[in-house]
Amino acid sequence: MAKFATREAPAARLTRRSDAEKNYEGGLSFSHDERALLLKMASCCLVNEGGFYGDTTGRIAALVKSVARQHPEWIVKLAVYLRQELNLRSVPQLVAAIASGEPAAQEYLEKGLRMIALRPDDLIELAALVKDERHGIAKSTPQVIRKFIRGQLNTLDEYRALKYRRTGSFGLRHLLRLYHPRPANARQNAIFKYIADKKAWSALPAETKALTPRFLAFEECGRFVSNREAMCETIRETELPWELIIPRAGSFYDTWEAVALYMPVMALIRNLRNLHKSGALKDPQVRRRILDNVLRNKKAVLGSKQLPFRWLAAWREMKELDTEIADALIYALELSVNNVPGLKGPTFIACDTSGSMAWTPISRHSSLYPIDICCLVGAMVHRRAEQAFPAVFAEKLKIVPLSRYDSIMTNYQRLCTTDAGTYTFAYKILKHLLQNRWYVDTIIILTDMVIYGENGICGDSDAMEFNVLLHRYRKQVNPGVKTYIINLQPYSCFISPCDDQGVTVISGWSENILKYIQLTSGADGADMVGAVESIRL
Repeated sequence: MAKFATREAPAARLTRRSDAEKNYEGGLSFSHDERALLLKMASCCLVNEGGFYGDTTGRIAALVKSVARQHPEWIVKLAVYLRQELNLRSVPQLVAAIASGEPAAQEYLEKGLRMIALRPDDLIELAALVKDERHGIAKSTPQVIRKFIRGQLNTLDEYRALKYRRTGSFGLRHLLRLYHPRPANARQNAIFKYIADKKAWSALPAETKALTPRFLAFEECGRFVSNREAMCETIRETELPWELIIPRAGSFYDTWEAVALYMPVMALIRNLRNLHKSGALKDPQVRRRILDNVLRNKKAVLGSKQLPFRWLAAWREMKELDTEIADALIYALELSVNNVPGLKGPTFIACDTSGSMAWTPISRHSSLYPIDICCLVGAMVHRRAEQAFPAVFAEKLKIVPLSRYDSIMTNYQRLCTTDAGTYTFAYKILKHLLQNRWYVDTIIILTDMVIYGENGICGDSDAMEFNVLLHRYRKQVNPGVKTYIINLQPYSCFISPCDDQGVTVISGWSENILKYIQLTSGADGADMVGAVESIRL
């Protein structure tokens, strides 16, 4: 009688793979190529802001050191990619700082640093990181970093010198003491003296100090007592950094009116409430600049590169205070959707509208709650994706029919007000996709991770069912589906292992997340590694 081989279970075959390993939850996961893994981790993490799985900075540091030894040019290109494509700030500086300690990477850093450390605060962070012995960086600053920072210090103008001097913390004056740049001319020498020691600057001859008119104006603002009109005229003429002038000259109508005429767009919309409170919004010139030159100006709105979240937060602050400004903010919000990255292929966007999503704001400085971010992203993805299926989930999953002809605010409010219950059953997302055999390339889930099982206990049974159904969906419908779980306000539960193939778990919120999804949703790890490789230094 013939013997028939028993069919081995898929799970057993997977556990015997050479790349199989246990993740933090003790579940099955798979190791990736180091470059692909580093790229994934660095692209969607915030340095020193760990979630349930802990701070990922140390893991990234170890990967950077390993990759830098094998692929020194690629590691520098990675830092350029993170800074230029994803607009991240801290992670690129960390990658560059660690790579600077690897001799093979230093020749490439000479070419790449100018595309990584773009602003004075980038230089400050890079200098601080390169001295950080927690990550095994050289005890003395590598020559490639010294040479670069020296050169960049000689490009400082008065505005940036004032803004980043930072007398109370690590700042530009510390860089001067560490790297001893030689001033290129008399004006640069005066700038260096002001940064390092204002008394030394004050002792300079009058004709030398005249080379730095902004410094003279800033010091004068601290001495004006009775002639505020002259002080505000000086502020307008020299356009001193607004964040330094308000504390120095006082939070009054005239000072806010003076700085409002030249404040950058992002600072302006963040300070609309302060402008209203001070009375500066009553000034016709200020009001004309805000309404006509910024909020109702398509070129200004798109050029600011602000996404709809900023405009929504400002509208939330102003809707009861100034209806004309509030209406203009809604107009700007609609325009700014053009700054949102588009997504290719069919996309399922699931918004958690359970009770916990409205417990606390997204941060202590924000008026927005997780449900606001969640539903605004849903409306934006619906507008910008090639094909989108927006839904809300809690106790139930509900598909929400949205129209591309409706405004973003209308669709945002429609998602917010669709009642799906109080508890949160995430597995119903996959259950619905499987039952209806919906083919999607991308699944985006926005939640706060207060996930429940049918028995009302947080986490266990729902997470198990979610992962079983996701595996089934890959097997039966689309093996290449990419799933993004955006953990807006994490507590203690995750519904997927952190290294599950095809799943990206992102803790915390950043506007860069949408750009990350755009860049990775249609690519595998090898594609992204190749995209970084193609960058020219």
